[in-house]
Amino acid sequence: MSKNDDRILEHLARHGARRPRQLRSELAERSAALDLRAAYLQKRLGILVDAGLLENDGFRYSVSARGVAYLEGELDASALDRSNPQ
Repeated sequence: MSKNDDRILEHLARHGARRPRQLRSELAERSAALDLRAAYLQKRLGILVDAGLLENDGFRYSVSARGVAYLEGELDASALDRSNPQ
């Protein structure tokens, strides 16, 4: 898990499901430090889906129940890193 993963999860939890382009734009508006390249964001979204923290309906990404548990501190990030090496 990276700091950007947490930011992505927090943003989606706060604002609901988003398409990658919309998510990238909103993160960039929030902070210049979050101006993520499209390919990097797509990679991180895929990693978060593989870890079970996000769901993808084919168009938009949203936080899964497991993602909510992670954000609420009920799921240890170290367990995610071990189960999903990068």
